Amino acid sequence: RDAQRKNKFVALPAYEAALAHLEIRNPEQRLECAISAAAKGETALLRAAVSMLPIDGELNEYGQTMLHIAAMNGHVRAVKLLLDAHASPCTTAHGGSTAATAAAAGGHM
Repeated sequence: RDAQRKNKFVALPAYEAALAHLEIRNPEQRLECAISAAAKGETALLRAAVSMLPIDGELNEYGQTMLHIAAMNGHVRAVKLLLDAHASPCTTAHGGSTAATAAAAGGHM
């Protein structure tokens, strides 16, 4: 009986939980989640955001993408995830910065 009870309450894998979290959000809230995930290096939430948002879409008033924000904050695993998902390292923000220049500005190169 205890084994049945334990199996009844199994946590969702991180990616599935992140997808469920984003699915109930409106578009503006999804952007906020993507910004937060990129800034914190939360790869499960970031992977879910990539499945719902344009990979090179502008996330903020500076024209930064998920890749810019992850690179600027030094999150190597998040940057790799985004590049593997075909984020363009050449996309420029409004001021002309790329993900590489954002990483350098953040002291991560």
